[in-house]
Amino acid sequence: MTSNKRISRLAFKAGCVLIGSCLAGSLAGQTDNANPATIVTFDPPGSAQTFPEGINSSGVIAGYYYDGVGQYYSFLREPNGTFVIFDVPGAIGTYARSINDNGAVAGYYQTATYPYPQYGFVRGPDGTIATFNAPGATNTFPYGIDNNGTAAGSYWDVNGASHGFLRNAGGELIAFDVPGAGTTSGEGTVAVDINVAGAVIGYDTGSKSYAFLRVYSGQIVPIDVSGCSVTLPTGINGSGTVTGICAVDGLNSGFVRALSGESTIYSIPGANVFSAVINISGTVAGFYAVGNQPDHGYWRSAGGTIHSFDPPGSIDTYPAAINNSGTITGSYDDASYGTHGFLISPS
Repeated sequence: MTSNKRISRLAFKAGCVLIGSCLAGSLAGQTDNANPATIVTFDPPGSAQTFPEGINSSGVIAGYYYDGVGQYYSFLREPNGTFVIFDVPGAIGTYARSINDNGAVAGYYQTATYPYPQYGFVRGPDGTIATFNAPGATNTFPYGIDNNGTAAGSYWDVNGASHGFLRNAGGELIAFDVPGAGTTSGEGTVAVDINVAGAVIGYDTGSKSYAFLRVYSGQIVPIDVSGCSVTLPTGINGSGTVTGICAVDGLNSGFVRALSGESTIYSIPGANVFSAVINISGTVAGFYAVGNQPDHGYWRSAGGTIHSFDPPGSIDTYPAAINNSGTITGSYDDASYGTHGFLISPS
């Protein structure tokens, strides 16, 4: 069954597995450790653990929470602080993962039947929920949704291999794989994000690491970043600029890659960097860690300055989404291992 800790956190930390090292190292970088913006923390009513996952241009946050007694619900948090709670009828867990500018939400839900499979859903702006499963899939995981209502993600087949998919607003589902993707258990194509224009990023988990960009026409383009031995994309903005994790001499750095292919690698001294998401202005939000010390949030401006931040009372901070206004949302753990939501609007 799904862990009661943040699912997408595992996707970020998967860079340790793909890159093969999570050791700290000293690399060049410019970091401002001040907290120059107000941080607001929040929890939906009845939440024991809160996991914000997406934020749209209006500042509406989508995510999910654990009620402490075995059930996971999804929520929307309005800019005024009010909550809308929803779930898929009959599900034991409903996990909202993204929200578009029209208020449509994509995510997945978990059933109570062993082995507890997970299927996709899209919740329209009017609150109606459509559920779906990719043909031949044992589990289906939507991770993003564009402004046309197309959801993107991955599904597992009966052999345990993963494949990418797109599901449009009319319910049509298209599966895709990168060339030469693995076909056995634990291998295959993983789609991790979609931008407002329908471009998808992801990677192949086969015998070689293959980061890709799938453009709206369906063409799959390799994402190569000069200087990286392994590239793991984690976010894409509306102009096609991609951010992610870059392996440099066995250590994790971040990268920003323009649609033209021009790339920048950045780092934080003494830390492994885990990039997460990027907005239209090129601001990146993610987290970093020095050795086995706590994880800290950061944002990196388009000009290259890196700002570190943590909500008051946090021991670990995990940004999950950023909108085009620069507002960042995510979760943090406190000293009692409670998990809460936060939002921060950098100046």
